[in-house]
Amino acid sequence: ILRHFVDGENSSKTPFWRDMVAFTWNIITNEGLPEIYSALENTRDRPAVTFELSNKPVPIQVTEQGGLEFWCDMTLNQVGSGKAHFRLTWDNKIHTLLTTLLELIERPFLVGPNRIRGQIHGPIPNRQYWCERLKEKSDRDDYVIIIGGGQAGLALGARLHLMDVPYRILEAGSQAGIAWRDRYPSPHFH
Repeated sequence: ILRHFVDGENSSKTPFWRDMVAFTWNIITNEGLPEIYSALENTRDRPAVTFELSNKPVPIQVTEQGGLEFWCDMTLNQVGSGKAHFRLTWDNKIHTLLTTLLELIERPFLVGPNRIRGQIHGPIPNRQYWCERLKEKSDRDDYVIIIGGGQAGLALGARLHLMDVPYRILEAGSQAGIAWRDRYPSPHFH
């Protein structure tokens, strides 16, 4: 994939690759070929990836500079699926690339038919009450530790909750989102 990026030294454009957990298991932006090369080298052991052109959220578009901009559905074999956004120059070299992991195969989102059910009414043999389920969840080890209970930390916690991944948010403030509450007049916590 590296040979398809714009050569920043021989072009006025510097290539960028922003990865959101898909390859690096981190949210990181790599600027320039040396950084992109280093990041790709560090992800060499990852499973094979396939890209399939997608019309969502928008179809292929021609940029003002004569290049192309498009989205792909991305499948990381045995790991999960996500989206990739490519922005190509007029000579079909990658200027910017965004890769993002949206769903893990082993932990699909708990939405639609997979969602966590609320209260179940009626007589149920060996019923496990909510306090027992809560204790069972609190006894599990956390897979993920989120540093900071601001907007991004809370959003990440919500996504992990939808994937049933045990996590814990560590916040230096007295309550979750305290920096957010003190800075902006409009956020409401429900």
